[in-house]
Amino acid sequence: MAAVFNRRRRAALAALFFAAECLSTAALADASLPDLGDAAQAMVTPQDERRLGEQSMGQIRSAGGYLDDPEVNAYLNALGQRLLAGLTTSQPDFSFFAVPSSEINAFALPGGFIGVNTGLILAARSESELASVLAHEITHVTQHHMARQTVASAHTQTMAMAALLTALVADHSGNGQIASAP
Repeated sequence: MAAVFNRRRRAALAALFFAAECLSTAALADASLPDLGDAAQAMVTPQDERRLGEQSMGQIRSAGGYLDDPEVNAYLNALGQRLLAGLTTSQPDFSFFAVPSSEINAFALPGGFIGVNTGLILAARSESELASVLAHEITHVTQHHMARQTVASAHTQTMAMAALLTALVADHSGNGQIASAP
């Protein structure tokens, strides 16, 4: 009886170690530098990203999250285009817009849409400060972070499923008693 219990306990520990290894490997992969030749764009194409961005823009506009101020938006677009002029690779058409919010924040949507809160515009002490934030947001788009997150999420889910299946197999090999082992 003790030998059966020890075998079940070892099987449970092996399943737990396997699950931990799978999850930590997925987490480390997310922390590494991006592979610029990865398959993320095969899963979410630039056209998909643009469509998602356009849908998000429609929601932002209908929810009042778009500051309809042609002068402010023209300024943001001019500043953004100056930054984009330095890129050597083809990129989506970018659109920079102001968001009527006092919070100091900016965000990038898939497909090249970049929102800048009016709070950030007012808090920036120089055009260079504002430009650095825009450059950061441009990088989210050019590096296809949304597509990469989608692929990473799918990878993590696959590894978690593999760990779960391993635990179930280990549980089954112990006649269903492994989960109740003290």
